[in-house]
Amino acid sequence: MRHIALTVSYDGTHWCGSQRQNNGATIQGELERALEKSLQVPTPVTLAGRTDAGNCGIATLLGLRVQLEGRHDIISAMLTTYEAVLHGNLIEWHKDRPQQVSSGQTVNVHVTVLEEVPVGEKQGELMAGALSKLAQSHALADVDGQQWERETRTDKPLIGRSE
Repeated sequence: MRHIALTVSYDGTHWCGSQRQNNGATIQGELERALEKSLQVPTPVTLAGRTDAGNCGIATLLGLRVQLEGRHDIISAMLTTYEAVLHGNLIEWHKDRPQQVSSGQTVNVHVTVLEEVPVGEKQGELMAGALSKLAQSHALADVDGQQWERETRTDKPLIGRSE
């Protein structure tokens, strides 16, 4: 049994929320249908959070457990994460390393740099700094805040529900 975590983002405008429901199409329901079609076995997923009908999700954590023994077609298509430290142009692997590295083959690497920030005040300072930079960039200068508020606060009918 393999435990898999994914991060998903979605536009929930035309959905009945993220959680599986019987009264309409949901993000969780569609993900489960797509996974079952792809993996050819029922694959329930767990969402770390939820959104109501018509709302969007950004970087929502999704967990699933799937039996992959003997499914080399799927295993080979999955990405494996390895821990390493980058020293200039040299990668120092922690624990496991890709098989290609062990056998001396060239390996294409995509690097995501994780900025480790201690929990607490520092995070608030970083968010304030990021918001300040956003304000200075004038990226939202053409957004009418009052108009946005009126549109956002307007009650919207829930898809698949009659009241």
